[in-house]
Amino acid sequence: MKNIIYKYTFAIAILFLGLQSDAQKLTITDGNLDYDDQNRPCIIVQLEPNAKEVKGELKDWMDDKHDVDLKGFGFWRKKDVLKGKEKNIPEISNNEMDFYAKVVENDGVTEMRVFGSFGYDIHISKEKFPNEYRAMKNMTLNFLNDFLPEYYQDRIEDTKEALSDLENERK
Repeated sequence: MKNIIYKYTFAIAILFLGLQSDAQKLTITDGNLDYDDQNRPCIIVQLEPNAKEVKGELKDWMDDKHDVDLKGFGFWRKKDVLKGKEKNIPEISNNEMDFYAKVVENDGVTEMRVFGSFGYDIHISKEKFPNEYRAMKNMTLNFLNDFLPEYYQDRIEDTKEALSDLENERK
């Protein structure tokens, strides 16, 4: 009986270590996406938390930190793209803008694409609006800096709790 419990404890510990090594996979790049029949420049972030968690946290974070209510995710809405139409986000620009974040699962990784525009076909890009694009990228990084440490801390606590439960069962 002790042998089985030790094997489970060992398996959980290995799982915990494996999750920790995967947890460090985070990539941030510049790219493009097609949205509303237009090719738009965007910031691409690939991260581990699932799309639903990322959408919920981004929606709350934008509301708390920037007073921007993103539409497209909530009790009745489960869209891939969160939208903030005609919003004032002074951290990016003094002009009203449309802010978007497309969050989807892609090959077991969540992909978040952040993009914006000042009108139907005036898209924020590194070439046309370098300051605004840089500010949008910094805002994305700020979100990740606020969200990811808490996410991983919660995962560590869950694993510690599972190990504690196994030890209690063993005793």
